[in-house]
Amino acid sequence: MCHVDFVASEDLPNWRDLDGVIHAADARYLGPGLQYSTRRQVDGPEAPIDLSSVHFVFDDGEVALMLTLEESISTLIAHAVVGFTRLKDALQVVKADGTPFTSTVVPDYVREEQWVLSDGGVS
Repeated sequence: MCHVDFVASEDLPNWRDLDGVIHAADARYLGPGLQYSTRRQVDGPEAPIDLSSVHFVFDDGEVALMLTLEESISTLIAHAVVGFTRLKDALQVVKADGTPFTSTVVPDYVREEQWVLSDGGVS
């Protein structure tokens, strides 16, 4: 369900061409990156089932580090993403030459959006 992969930067998709939501993401040791999330609904035996996935991508221009929570039931992903985010912020990668991997390439269409918080609460 969760995996970490290295891919050549040139093999990354244009995230805007995919059916998902893109947000800026930052990792303590990896640097700037993006979060790409998907959500869809499929027919279940008795009721529709919501499916989600979450991907963090950090790219240094040559190689990209991808952290993936594969598509699964949205409720499960919602619970797993807490630990997944902690993994993203704790992960440190050292390249073969002994230098730390640091993401430097973030597509210019990824922008930091502020979450709108409501003054109203839920009781």
